[in-house]
Amino acid sequence: MHFVGPGWLVCIAYIDPGNYQANIQAAATSRYTLLWTIWWMSILSLYAQALCVRLAYYGQVTLSEAQAQELQGGYKTYVRYFNWFIAEFSVVVTDLPEVIGIGIAFNIFFGWPFYVGILISTATTFLFLSTLNQGIQYLEYVMVFFIGLMSIVLFVEMGLTGVDGGALMKGYLLHYWYYWSDCNAT
Repeated sequence: MHFVGPGWLVCIAYIDPGNYQANIQAAATSRYTLLWTIWWMSILSLYAQALCVRLAYYGQVTLSEAQAQELQGGYKTYVRYFNWFIAEFSVVVTDLPEVIGIGIAFNIFFGWPFYVGILISTATTFLFLSTLNQGIQYLEYVMVFFIGLMSIVLFVEMGLTGVDGGALMKGYLLHYWYYWSDCNAT
């Protein structure tokens, strides 16, 4: 149970609105056939997270600390900085569409200029960072609230759109080609 709170924080990366929008857009063109890949991506990410938790628990170091200890001296130092650059670049590339998306959303919903939404996004980021002064558990509670809210909205939307449960489970459990051949046969 000690790792449940940090697990909620990691969960946010998987269920942010940008990921949902990309999934919904992909589903509009491919129906349920991409669920197989989401299944295996989820299994792979759970495995990687479990390895990181074990490293932190038994080794008392984070993944980045272990990498820094291993990659020291000579050529390895360049590899370490290259890995750091890739990680930082990935953070920027994945967060930038979220920030721009908030600006676009506020423009569409309220008619506000794009920069207002971007400033609001920046303010909410600093608001979340300020909760760290209250302790990490407070931030975890905030994340659990938002995850619960997003889950409720997701299931309500699924109910309103009339999801075909059989096709959903077939796409989730069976391989893409099997499902595709079954759809083309009907």
